[in-house]
Amino acid sequence: MRRRNDLCRGVVVLITGFATCATDIVAQEPALRSALTQVRQASPDVFTLEVEVDLPAALLLPGQGNTTRVMRFTTGRDVTATVWKTTRLPKPKYYPPHTDGYEPFDYDAHGNLIVSIWSEGATIRDKSIHEEYSESTGSRVAWDNTVVAQLFGTFLHRYSPSYSNTISLSMLRAIRWALGRPPVEDLGELETEDAKPDGTREICAAGQYSPHSGPGVWTLVVDPASGHLVRKGSFGARREEPRVRCSSEGTRWFGDVALAERGEYITLPSQLSVRLISFSPAFDPAVVAEARQIIARAKTRLVQVYDYRDDPSNPNVKTVQAGDLYRDE
Repeated sequence: MRRRNDLCRGVVVLITGFATCATDIVAQEPALRSALTQVRQASPDVFTLEVEVDLPAALLLPGQGNTTRVMRFTTGRDVTATVWKTTRLPKPKYYPPHTDGYEPFDYDAHGNLIVSIWSEGATIRDKSIHEEYSESTGSRVAWDNTVVAQLFGTFLHRYSPSYSNTISLSMLRAIRWALGRPPVEDLGELETEDAKPDGTREICAAGQYSPHSGPGVWTLVVDPASGHLVRKGSFGARREEPRVRCSSEGTRWFGDVALAERGEYITLPSQLSVRLISFSPAFDPAVVAEARQIIARAKTRLVQVYDYRDDPSNPNVKTVQAGDLYRDE
């Protein structure tokens, strides 16, 4: 089970089509640069967002159905906080060992399949601290799909405040793409931009899909009529198939800020379906206070700690008793 938790940190990739951008940066008239500029300018850096997200229940165990989370984010100049809770859990299913995606370490000594699903969590990140807490609900599933035991786990992931390639921050990045408002740092220099007969603009720009994805090219369809929302996007290395695809539908206005009503962000084997609940172009300290409270309460229980501060790729893992979390500091 530890391997599953470790691997869930990363963002996995989708291979479904071909990149279409030109391979050389081309000269553009100032008017043709405006759509990419508008996309950047319309992306808020201070906001509070609530969404409903459908995603695979067990990321690395195919066939376990989807789960639904309600997630709240707030981000300001110096702090980001997340609070989320799973509202729908599918019934776990048994698959025999060596079925696609199922390995011997996914089973207990009696041959029961162990299925673990994230159920609740919180994140706080500011200049001095960066912690993500999550709870998992697990089941031991027999060959006849009988649940023979229920499991419960609590996990605390600790990072350097400057590190951003974490579970919740990657989720926020994907959600922003699905709602047509990508992070500014994902979009680099313009390469091509073309007006389409339907009034949209197709943009090719250098960029990234995560802080550690490596360089590549975004191909975007931008709709000026809906506040320059990104309606379609794909990302891939040059001359290679895209790793990421996203799309958005509908438009909701919050003052001068437009967001899509719903959208998708697809990587392999994960597909996020996002529905917008609410948005405010302001920081909400109440979300920060709730996240701090959840994490503080978690530290009073038995918890497994993954400390990535010294090495983001090789955490120091330990299990601590209630009240002992900071005993070695």
